[in-house]
Amino acid sequence: MIEKLEEFEMGFSLIFSFIGLSVVNVGLWRLYRIYHIRKNGVSTQAKVIKSEFTAFRPIGDGPSIPYFQYKVGKRVIRKRNPSGNDSLSKYKLGSRVEIKYDPKRPEKFVILTDDGKVVSILLIAFGALLMFVVFADYLGVV
Repeated sequence: MIEKLEEFEMGFSLIFSFIGLSVVNVGLWRLYRIYHIRKNGVSTQAKVIKSEFTAFRPIGDGPSIPYFQYKVGKRVIRKRNPSGNDSLSKYKLGSRVEIKYDPKRPEKFVILTDDGKVVSILLIAFGALLMFVVFADYLGVV
């Protein structure tokens, strides 16, 4: 019985280690994307064209997700805020914001005043903490 419990704990530890590593990787990828676009991107103005409430936030209950429109040559691109921040309160409908987009994939952009670094750093910290707790428990430190 004790052996089965130890096997279960080991499997549980491996699952949570994998989850923690995955969350760290997502955070690192987001930081890399932000850095790459800030360094190599093309600056332009984007206009806030609409907002959309999520299924988790009914209309009138909390912030909504802003959508931006900008031109790349003759192409018009309409995309939601890529930083992951639901922040229409920062961006009023019809207002303009400075963005940088990836010249190779113009639909990828960052808002220069709100590029999502905080969310990325929090993801990395959470994933690292999760892995630390799992390994500390496995090593008997906690």
